[in-house]
Amino acid sequence: MLHHRGMDPKRQELRRQQLDAQFEPLRPILTVGRPNGGWIRCFREARGMSLEGLAQRLKLASRSLAFQLEKAELDETITLRRFRAAADSLGCDLAIVFVPREPLSRLTGEADPVEPDMIEGIAPVERKSTLKITPKNTVANDCD
Repeated sequence: MLHHRGMDPKRQELRRQQLDAQFEPLRPILTVGRPNGGWIRCFREARGMSLEGLAQRLKLASRSLAFQLEKAELDETITLRRFRAAADSLGCDLAIVFVPREPLSRLTGEADPVEPDMIEGIAPVERKSTLKITPKNTVANDCD
């Protein structure tokens, strides 16, 4: 078995279990597709905002620059800074997170549970929130 140099295999397995517990509620988000016009356009239109309005909120010189921003999102060339600014201007938070497609313990081939009290100094992750996800492409269908 390969493991991070210096990390005890039991500690590594506990860390995988903690991450699995932490990210399990996020797994349904993988089924939500990006709207055809992109998130910026979708939320802009849902708020009844024109390209001019978006440009003003982002302190861009023209409507054309706001359009270019929406296009950059679709082309996947938008910078995180601009994407975050656009989300903020639309009253949204930008969340970028790795969500494992499968539990990490399954991907590594190790599924034996490790009790948290077996490893001193590491506490289990508690689930602190619930996430409600709509069916796949619901947003995309509403924002085409």
